[in-house]
Amino acid sequence: MKTFTKIAVALALFAGVVLASCTSECYESRRSLLGVAFLDSISLKPLTVQRLTVKGVGSDSILYNNVNVNSVFLPLHITQEKTEYEFVIKPATEEEVTVSFVLTVNCNVRPFFVNKECGCVASYYIKDMSYTSNTFVKKAEIYKAEILNLEGDVHIKIYN
Repeated sequence: MKTFTKIAVALALFAGVVLASCTSECYESRRSLLGVAFLDSISLKPLTVQRLTVKGVGSDSILYNNVNVNSVFLPLHITQEKTEYEFVIKPATEEEVTVSFVLTVNCNVRPFFVNKECGCVASYYIKDMSYTSNTFVKKAEIYKAEILNLEGDVHIKIYN
């Protein structure tokens, strides 16, 4: 009987290990984010924007709130081709004025299959982009039009 108990315990442990290794979890990113980098227009080096707030136009959600960053990663609409973001840069002193502008991005939305566990993820292709006139942006350009679910990719460069 002792041998049967040892075998049963060993089989139960083996079954537990096998079942635990068969979980279907998705370790891939399921979001394709628009990467926007800020650069100095003279040196072309990354520029840290102080006290930046970014929110989606037509949305209550604040994506970045009063942060110091040189790039931001923003979600795009999955059901619409046009996504708009409002950027607000708060002044360092009372003598300066708050700068704000709206960045509009028009994309083609395409689903693509990642793998069996993760399923489909939306990818995007930037058709064009524009921004409202302001004192911060000297120039903006599409750097990489295809937006996949790769972390840290930069798609639009904004020069100050």
